Amino acid sequence: MGVIASLRRMLYGAPAQGPGHWRWTRRLFLPFALAPFIAGLGGLILIDYIVDPYAIHPWGLTPRLADDHQYPDAEWPLLLKAATRQDHRLVLIGASTLAGASSQDMADAFGADTRPVNLAYPLAHPGDTRLVVDEVAKMPHLERVLFVMDLSLMVDLNERGEPARRRERVFSSDWAHAGDFRWDTLVGSWHRLVDGVYDRPKWKSLQQPQFLTAYPPMTQRPAMMALLHQTVSRNRDHVLGHGFDINCREYPFLDAVLIPALAKFRARGVAVDLVFPPYPYGYYYHLIAKQRSERLTDRSTYPGLMEFKRCVVDIADRFGPAVTVHAMDNDQTIAGQIDNYFDFAHLARPQAYRAVIEHVARRDSVLTRSNFDAFDRQLRAHILSYRM
Repeated sequence: MGVIASLRRMLYGAPAQGPGHWRWTRRLFLPFALAPFIAGLGGLILIDYIVDPYAIHPWGLTPRLADDHQYPDAEWPLLLKAATRQDHRLVLIGASTLAGASSQDMADAFGADTRPVNLAYPLAHPGDTRLVVDEVAKMPHLERVLFVMDLSLMVDLNERGEPARRRERVFSSDWAHAGDFRWDTLVGSWHRLVDGVYDRPKWKSLQQPQFLTAYPPMTQRPAMMALLHQTVSRNRDHVLGHGFDINCREYPFLDAVLIPALAKFRARGVAVDLVFPPYPYGYYYHLIAKQRSERLTDRSTYPGLMEFKRCVVDIADRFGPAVTVHAMDNDQTIAGQIDNYFDFAHLARPQAYRAVIEHVARRDSVLTRSNFDAFDRQLRAHILSYRM
């Protein structure tokens, strides 16, 4: 009994005024102990039912996002519905290779009245791109879409990166699944109530996607440059791979996502630019090295990328002048300069992203059936003559 009494004193305090006071103190303990959890749950319910920052439900405040800075990489895919509820006329969709193109670059190239937004995010895959297309196609004032034809769209249709998996969880959540929301969600929602914009002070300094600022550009990373130099030296005779019969069925994205997307946009009278991101010429040496060492298929190398391009060009041709394909791989000031790149595939310098968007706006890098072979020959020459 002495041990039990001591524990009671530690947990509840001594019953200084008799049994009645003891019962009163015991009754108050549970509410006080649960108060933080109740407050936290109440805060999460507030997020879900009043602010609804991710536009999950038909109720909640009208989404308001900042347009003068980036959102964190983990946050941006979750804001898809909120972003498409705003008045954007020009939208860029895609994966990480053009995630660094700024809204200001797009506004300068296409006009400020387009109110552009870049919805690209890292680790986008074919299957989750379909959801992006569906949301973008609902935008009432949509006029133009820049659709990035990233290498990642060549993979299996059912692949999912972590951003897509988390978005699926959050989009299917309600207050009973409050664990899917984070502290950032709570604080950003508070600012939506107080300041009118879903935001956090620490986000205001983000001017590029976080993955692009995690490391310096390739030229400042000796190990990466040494690897590239070695790869180029060893694979010069193999870099272009070998040909194979063109088979667009190898890319389920084309039939399952791209063609239905173009049909939706055409029905809305929306112009579409299919943009191939420019990879550095050294990247093709890296791909053939991976194919040789990891026994990947030929479609992971230069012939596969060109096959994918040709398939996209053929599809675009079916939809007429409202759909245009762009490939600026033969611009040596972009693809020929490794200091433009963060790694083997991603541009790093803001000027390089700006140059890509300007090519699209000027329509001086349009790829068609009639100029495809000439484009291929010129790119092969650039790759074979590439020197570190």
